[in-house]
Amino acid sequence: MKATLALFSIIQLHTFSHQLVNAVGLRSSLDDEKQQQQHNAHYEDSSTRDLKHFQKHTTKIVGGAAAQRGRFPYQVGLLSEFSDDIPFCGGSLIAPKWILSAAHCQGFATKVQIGRYDFGDSEDFSEEIDILREIPHPNYNEDTVDYDFMLIELAQESSITPVKIDDGSTSAEISPRDDMTVIGWGRTSSGGGPIFGGQSEVLLEVEVGFVPNMLCNMPYEGAITDRMLCGYRRRKDSCQGDSGGPLLIKGSNASEDVQIGVVSWGSGCGRLRFYPGVYSRISEVLPFINQYIEE
Repeated sequence: MKATLALFSIIQLHTFSHQLVNAVGLRSSLDDEKQQQQHNAHYEDSSTRDLKHFQKHTTKIVGGAAAQRGRFPYQVGLLSEFSDDIPFCGGSLIAPKWILSAAHCQGFATKVQIGRYDFGDSEDFSEEIDILREIPHPNYNEDTVDYDFMLIELAQESSITPVKIDDGSTSAEISPRDDMTVIGWGRTSSGGGPIFGGQSEVLLEVEVGFVPNMLCNMPYEGAITDRMLCGYRRRKDSCQGDSGGPLLIKGSNASEDVQIGVVSWGSGCGRLRFYPGVYSRISEVLPFINQYIEE
């Protein structure tokens, strides 16, 4: 991979001040190895996951499998001038000119690729569009990772059909028996190694089970807010590099998929101990989203 030392240095500059978030990790792919050595003893295997906060929020698909080519055309990869051959964060096309991602991914992306499947295949189809502006949620909190949402306006419209987003009716009906699907190019395991050494070039997907916030708050000591939702299945999770990507209720095809969340943070990736992955709950911030995409 072509990730540079310059990018690694930038990532090292930003650190979490909140004790719990220091212990857990955001889920983007530009991990801070130094922070990985400073895990809290209670969360000894935690990892970090995204650019500006990559050191704290990086994620990839653990325990999943290659997605069907073309199954998730609205999946987006965020690319920077430092790493234009593999995404450091994910996102989703929710309107012709708008991408939904995570606020902790802000500050580095210069362009996006939409509809890409295999970053190891230079001839793989995708739309590549420059970024016009990034709009993180005004209430985003770096310390607690609350309101971890970001809208990205594209320089031109995409021709790809956007994914439907949850208006509250889909997430309201989820039970612990239901599967949720996560997709991304993130790492396939938690831990150290080269910054991009564990990332997948092919789009992966994995199913995790819904975890009620009250239960999710037990291992995270009350850090789960109403703007978050959780998913867990042993040895299955998102991980570094998946941040900003979609959490879905998967339909029979792309037009029937509903995005209910955005990959945000977690303690490690796919751990045997009960530490669910944490996602930002879309239905809680619809006014923020709609004020831009309905312009």
